[in-house]
Amino acid sequence: MQVILIKTVADLGEAGNVKNVKPGYARNYLFPNGLAEVATPALIAKAEAARVKQAKNESTDEAELKKSLGKVVDFVLELSASANKDGKLYGSITAEQVLRELSLKLKLRPLKHASVEPAVFKQSGRIPAQIIVPRQSPTNFIINIKPTS
Repeated sequence: MQVILIKTVADLGEAGNVKNVKPGYARNYLFPNGLAEVATPALIAKAEAARVKQAKNESTDEAELKKSLGKVVDFVLELSASANKDGKLYGSITAEQVLRELSLKLKLRPLKHASVEPAVFKQSGRIPAQIIVPRQSPTNFIINIKPTS
């Protein structure tokens, strides 16, 4: 029996996939739990259209992400934080703060699923850093943390 998954089911597939399952599995588990529907030609066409639309959106997002990361390459992010005489920060600057400041200063959309290495900055000065985004090569930039009294 062919079904279209409404929700992702472990060991079966993701939402929107058309799968062949045994009738008893569909009748006793998938349908009562709202995990799947019977695959009709109309629903299959609708699922395929949704998959094409999602792929188009992902390719657009991917192009925009590459453009955004291109602006970050070799950028020097200027930050200030209170520090002692030796340049050690009293608090720390986190990766989330760095990503937020990059988004504000470069006028970027917030970077989804991005992380910064190193994740925490505890010393003032010029520090090389990387933005790591899944399925993209790491992007290098510089963080210049100026100590304030």
